[in-house]
Amino acid sequence: MDPLWQGITGKRDKATPVGLGSVSAGAPLISAASGPAMEIAHILFVDIVGYSRYRTVQQADIQRELQHQLQMAGEVTMGREEKKLIIRPTGDGAALLFLRDVLSPLRCAIQLQSLLRHNEREIRDRTGTMFHLRMGIHTGPIIVSTDLNSQSEVAGEGVNMAQRIMDCGDAGHILLSAEYAEKLRTVDPWPRYLQDIGECQVKHGVTVHLFNFFGKFDGIPCGQPGKPAKVAATEKATQEARRTRAGMSQGAKRLVIAFCMGMIFLGGGYGAWNHPATRQQIVRMYRQVTRPPVAAKPEKKPAKPSGSAVAKKSSPTNDREARPVQASVTPDIENVASPRLRNDAPPETVTIPSFLGMTLEEAQELADERGLRLVRSQRSGYTTEVSEGQIYEQSDAAGRRMRVGKTIYVRVSKGEAPETIATPDPEVGSKEDETIAKTPE
Repeated sequence: MDPLWQGITGKRDKATPVGLGSVSAGAPLISAASGPAMEIAHILFVDIVGYSRYRTVQQADIQRELQHQLQMAGEVTMGREEKKLIIRPTGDGAALLFLRDVLSPLRCAIQLQSLLRHNEREIRDRTGTMFHLRMGIHTGPIIVSTDLNSQSEVAGEGVNMAQRIMDCGDAGHILLSAEYAEKLRTVDPWPRYLQDIGECQVKHGVTVHLFNFFGKFDGIPCGQPGKPAKVAATEKATQEARRTRAGMSQGAKRLVIAFCMGMIFLGGGYGAWNHPATRQQIVRMYRQVTRPPVAAKPEKKPAKPSGSAVAKKSSPTNDREARPVQASVTPDIENVASPRLRNDAPPETVTIPSFLGMTLEEAQELADERGLRLVRSQRSGYTTEVSEGQIYEQSDAAGRRMRVGKTIYVRVSKGEAPETIATPDPEVGSKEDETIAKTPE
């Protein structure tokens, strides 16, 4: 009998001697399939911002206050009653592993921020200060085992990734991994509160795709709009790396041309270089690599014909007289082949970013980076989705491709609406906005 099968079943042949590696009749069954169970958990990682800057006495008070606020959260109470929640303190925060509902960590994050805002005065009285949290949410595999003190011990990739996602945020941010955000896209009303903020490089050079969660629930704002500092730094480093690679590729092309010219001299000799066709081919190759990028030209609207032009167009005789005679021109071979005289390059386009939740200054800076023109709509209204001074609507949806230099109209929130009857706003990017945009400052 196969030794591996003996180890799994605990059986052996009568001819097999009992020795090293054999399984006796009274020995416990040990197989390759045994070990701690792996589960899928929905993890909320909570961190106290600037915890090391507090004094030692304040650190202990803040830890007790965080535990007290967590016990008051409804999702924590339900998870403990159903025994579907594992809480592990991390020194400057806590890790909450929910084994039940997918929405449990997100609801718990909203409840925790609401409790901190509602009980701010009592927290200041008990701790002498007001601390702030940053949170990360991820769905991933975990392994639950028991330590020497008969306590549940948690490990696995899911916990590590939730901590790295939390590390990317600033004070007040609730960041979600792409895996967790994908589970919320089909469940209302959560998709409207998600903002794709791109990728961020974390520990060991790993790049994670992040979503920012923010909005108002029962009139209390939750989350923090805008990109965290680490995400902005990653975007800047990526752009610099792309520019460096583009410069290196141009240099490599020039080296290839120089190598080709050298091979022509060595292989064909001086006579090959004197041939006109060879020189023209090398010149065309050099122009193609060294030409500057062609910028997209703005579209020109056709001019309205004047009265005299209309009169001439209506007359058949004048039309025949005004029609130019096309002369047959023999094209120059080198000019036709030269890439500098071609104007068939496609216009440069960029991907429209999401300006929702940004201030007008932040959105203007992002639009300048993408080569787009940003215009504030004069019909901005009142809304509770974002704070006052932040963008809540844009004329073109994020993710679409648009020509460089095009105009995007945005609406900026005026805060909560006063108790008056408001008239409906026109659609953003209407003719009135276009007229305002064309008016010189």
